[in-house]
Amino acid sequence: MVGLVSDKDILIWLGRWLEWCATLKFDSSFSRIVEGTSFMNTENRAILIDDDILVREAWLMRARSANKIISVYESIESFRKVASTVSRQLPIFIDSNLGNGVKGEEFARELFGEGFTELYLATGYPASSFKTMDWIKGIVSKDPPDWLFKGN
Repeated sequence: MVGLVSDKDILIWLGRWLEWCATLKFDSSFSRIVEGTSFMNTENRAILIDDDILVREAWLMRARSANKIISVYESIESFRKVASTVSRQLPIFIDSNLGNGVKGEEFARELFGEGFTELYLATGYPASSFKTMDWIKGIVSKDPPDWLFKGN
């Protein structure tokens, strides 16, 4: 029928739109964080490192609805650009599988060695599928934990 768009067309458009969004250089759409900004004295609640744009957007939407600020990064490399300015006590949630064989738990071990103490794996796998990792404070699902947005 004339004027109607097929499901296939919508999926193609959505895919192109998501690819375009992935090229944007925003670390947080709630509060744009400029590279080099110090995180030491901000209201930032947490950091998420996940290669999945939908997961990052879900966390940002949840933060916006709670009127809180979080920062999201799509890769270890993008986080490394600001790591020196991040409080060592700020919760950092890291995807277990960051793509290309990169394991979040190994990156978390590096961060622990640099003095970060609030490290969590954000994963779709059950906690029982991981060995004990003394540097990981907890294993959470891909959904942001409720406690992150409670209180001031």
